[in-house]
Amino acid sequence: MVTTKYRLGSAHIFVDDLPLAREFYFGKLGMTLTYEEQGFLIFDTGESTLMVFDGSGGGDRIGGGTGLHFSVDSIDDLYAELVAKGVEILGTPHTHDWGGRMVGFRDPAGNISHLVQYPVNGKAT
Repeated sequence: MVTTKYRLGSAHIFVDDLPLAREFYFGKLGMTLTYEEQGFLIFDTGESTLMVFDGSGGGDRIGGGTGLHFSVDSIDDLYAELVAKGVEILGTPHTHDWGGRMVGFRDPAGNISHLVQYPVNGKAT
C-alpha cells in the first residue's frame, strides 16, 4: 500500500484587480469564498483551495502561473526529513495569522512550492 505524504492543498494566482477577481470567482463561477483579507481571497474548491492574491504592486507575477501548496500532516517532521535529504528549503516552518504553518522549498528547476499544515479543521479560517 502506498501512503501519500503530499496532498495538493491549494494553488494560488496573482491578479491586478482583486475586486474583479472576487466577482469572477465568487459571483460568476459560484465558488465559496472562505476567507477575505486585504490583499488576498481564499475560495473552497472541494478538497483544496484557490488563493487569489493582489499583484497590482507590479512585477511579473500577474498571469505568470500558479504556486503549489502541498498539505501535510506534520510539517516539522517532513521539514526535518527534507533537510536531511538535501532539499533546498526556504526558511523554517512558521505559523500564519490564519492558523496554518508553512515553509517553502525549491525544486531543481527553480520552481518554488510550499508545504502547509492547515489548522485542525483542515482549511484556512
